[in-house]
Amino acid sequence: MRVCAADFSTSLLLLRASTPVAPALTLPRLPGCSDAGLQQLRQCLQLWGVRAPLAALFLLVMRVLFPSFCSSDISDNLPEAEAVLAVVGAKYPDSALFLWMAGRLARMQGNVPLARARLARCATLEWVQFAQLCDYEIAWTHAFSLEWGAVERLFARLRSENEWSKAFYTFMEGVRWAGLLMYGLRV
Repeated sequence: MRVCAADFSTSLLLLRASTPVAPALTLPRLPGCSDAGLQQLRQCLQLWGVRAPLAALFLLVMRVLFPSFCSSDISDNLPEAEAVLAVVGAKYPDSALFLWMAGRLARMQGNVPLARARLARCATLEWVQFAQLCDYEIAWTHAFSLEWGAVERLFARLRSENEWSKAFYTFMEGVRWAGLLMYGLRV
């Protein structure tokens, strides 16, 4: 229990050096050891204490979210991400954050139907902003499948329902028309 209670905050500090953007996050005179931080988070997850869901979330951010922004090769991150999702999926099958991470991982693996199914479960939640984030991810799965009609409908709905980036949503609606011109009239 000592690992989960006393060393959890140290684990988070040690993780900062494991990201590709580490030079921007480096603090003076604070050496990082990402392996030690990750190991402590893994132990916290194995012991399944109060902080285990948070440890799982940090591990998933490291293995799913950061690689999707910083790297094209996710193969090194897949085994741990899938193992963490298996553990938390069994304990929290309807958790919005873990379902979203599972959907995003499935999309990164190229499993578009599974990604849509997981993200659609999240999109039905009462948490409006998170449901819109899931709609955004679902729109991208449709774009990867060249289903331009669904892309336009989702981005048009996002443009009308939230204030995040109306210009981007309008641009993506225009991309739908470019897709129709480039790939034929597949809607």
